[in-house]
Amino acid sequence: MGENPLNVVSRITLAMFGVGVGIGLVALFTWEWIEALVMADLGGEERQVVEGYTPLAFILIASLSAPLVAGIVGIFEGLRASTNRNVLIIGVGCLIGATVLMIVAGLFISQAGPGNGEEESPVGAFDLIALAGLSGIGSFLAGLVTSKFGTQ
Repeated sequence: MGENPLNVVSRITLAMFGVGVGIGLVALFTWEWIEALVMADLGGEERQVVEGYTPLAFILIASLSAPLVAGIVGIFEGLRASTNRNVLIIGVGCLIGATVLMIVAGLFISQAGPGNGEEESPVGAFDLIALAGLSGIGSFLAGLVTSKFGTQ
């Protein structure tokens, strides 16, 4: 793996950005489906529960998917890694990529829920950034370990 570390980190970050957009779009479309088909039959308290917890479930899915994607990326990138330095670069790419994944998915998910972002969301900006950092740390470890196993 004699390529520029910036190229590796950029490639990983771009891949995870794409996954974040995909997760965010699916969450947004799912919310529209829930609003159209499920919410019409719900009463006041039931509606509040669905409006409050559905975006949290979407955020949970995104935060759990980040280390999984990092593990897969780590395996494939690890096939080209020849040194521990290259493995560390892959781990850093997974950390940055997972943080981007969570922020991008969170931006889409913030539009889901009551009032499409007009009211206060159950997950604030600070909470999203903190969760993105935690997912980044988990993804760093997942990418590091799987890329080490993927080395030749």
